Amino acid sequence: MLKLSYSRKNDPFKYVTVLGDPLGISDLYWQLTHNYRSQDGAEIEEIKITNLDGVELDIKEFLRNPFGQITPLSSFSD
Repeated sequence: MLKLSYSRKNDPFKYVTVLGDPLGISDLYWQLTHNYRSQDGAEIEEIKITNLDGVELDIKEFLRNPFGQITPLSSFSD
């Protein structure tokens, strides 16, 4: 699982956070950076992708290898 957080230009201290699998997060990142435009200050300002351990991922490295630093949501042991 990965976590994508983004803020909008008109409210940079308020973040939207989405948890998802690497392919879903990479698709959401692409949508936010290519298909989301706004003239009223609501455009996307900052996007951060982290794993569930809190390690921030380099965007270029993440796009090359989306499964490189994933974190399991939970683990089961016998």
